[in-house]
Amino acid sequence: PAPRPGAPRTAAPAPADRLADGVHAISLGRKNVEVLVGKGLLDDIATGTEPELEQALLTAWLRCKMALEPTGALTLAAFLTGKLPAADRMGLVLSGGNADVALVARLLQGSRSRTS
Repeated sequence: PAPRPGAPRTAAPAPADRLADGVHAISLGRKNVEVLVGKGLLDDIATGTEPELEQALLTAWLRCKMALEPTGALTLAAFLTGKLPAADRMGLVLSGGNADVALVARLLQGSRSRTS
């Protein structure tokens, strides 16, 4: 049977090499669902791809000069790809500086090779 709307669901564990390791939860607990859905605090969920997140990180680092960690750039990725609803005014929460140095080097090197 299909799960009922708003019911907690469990997902398959994400691979360990994903960029946004801060959101690797495989399920939302019942209390989270009660608060987010039951109190009307959640309108929608935007999903994205690793390449979209990579591009958001590069935009933050190179164009905005913001040292974001991958999980902290998820809202920027959603914004840059047009996955957020249109609004006259919008605020994005961008956070963190806890990016793995090897990851930063790999993404920056990849961006240099694509622009050369």
